[in-house]
Amino acid sequence: MKVEDKPVIVVGGGVAGLAAAAFVARAGRRVVLLERAQAPGGRATTHETRGFFLNLGPHALYAKGAGRAVLDELNVGLSGNYPTTHGLHASYEGRRYLLPSAPGSLLRTRLLPWRDKLEILKLLAVLSRLDAGRFESMTVEEWLDATSSRERARAFTEALVRVTTYTNAPERLGAAPALRQLQLAVTGNVFYLDRGWQTLVDGLLAAARDEGAQIRTASPVRSVSSTGVTLEDGRDLDASAVVLAVPPNDVARLTGRRVSLDPVRAACLDVALSRLPDPGTNFVLGIDEPMYLSVHSSSAQLAPQGGALIHVARYLGIDDTAGRESLESYLDSAQPGWREVVVEARFLPKMTVSHAIVPPGGRRTDVDMLGMKNVFVAGDWVGPEGMLADAALASARRVAERLGAVAVKAAA
Repeated sequence: MKVEDKPVIVVGGGVAGLAAAAFVARAGRRVVLLERAQAPGGRATTHETRGFFLNLGPHALYAKGAGRAVLDELNVGLSGNYPTTHGLHASYEGRRYLLPSAPGSLLRTRLLPWRDKLEILKLLAVLSRLDAGRFESMTVEEWLDATSSRERARAFTEALVRVTTYTNAPERLGAAPALRQLQLAVTGNVFYLDRGWQTLVDGLLAAARDEGAQIRTASPVRSVSSTGVTLEDGRDLDASAVVLAVPPNDVARLTGRRVSLDPVRAACLDVALSRLPDPGTNFVLGIDEPMYLSVHSSSAQLAPQGGALIHVARYLGIDDTAGRESLESYLDSAQPGWREVVVEARFLPKMTVSHAIVPPGGRRTDVDMLGMKNVFVAGDWVGPEGMLADAALASARRVAERLGAVAVKAAA
């Protein structure tokens, strides 16, 4: 068989793998996607029960991020809404305050003393046009040391970094990528998807199949080489190229190449309620502790009429753990009485949000990092562009560029 007649094999059916399969198949190449689970989707799957749609922890798509651009290019339509602007709170030292989300609410809130408010106002005034590249060599901690002189203002800024990057490691997270993520949030906001992220998975799956990609589920892979893959059942499949859209530890297992990264993790409590006890509280952001609570159903269609879907999370540091009780206690303070109306609650003690903290310089491994001919990687830990789902989808397109399946994007 000629090399050009062999398929491109994509290992992994998460959003990166599905997007890579769609791009490469669109170019007329034969594509076979192998997913070890019974269905594609990975961490983007949604659990549906009694009219509720539970993502695996809180998910949001950046409206102006690289991921949305990739989805548009693949003609994946999305339905949803931006987060509500009502009922926004901050918690600090056990008390609740109005969460400043605009200059007006910043001036009104009692969360920050006046001098701290002025420091935040100065940051917000320049943030959208700030050259993040000036801080390329700094961590978030070093950037805050250099730019923040007020205790609460610093804590507030650090909380904004956590909620936009999901990362609770200011001593390791690069300042430049964190600032770019803040800029994305300020200039474009995020988008909550109706019926959960399963709709995004289904859209990518349809795009891949429509272009002719073959999707094989329940197909675990044992090993990978430059000429193809070996399945767990011992069968060999030849390939013209292999795309590994799997976590770093699976890349290491399949190739024998060492891949060691610090993942971004969170403890998550996903809760479906028959009603929302306090309709005046839709969001609470921890300022002095790395906590997050959001009623996603206040914005997107995720619950039946009258019901509510809430995500609570604790952003974990490198070696942190968190018990279910701490997240339930945070929900107690925001929505007292929730236990009497709970329909379903699911605790994820150490959910992997992203497989790599973006370091100073933003230099993550690239799609050809293995140094193996015709073998590429894709995922939220790969490539120079974006974070979270943005990075996963952008890396899928970058692989397609290397395979000549799409035109190289012009520099911005």
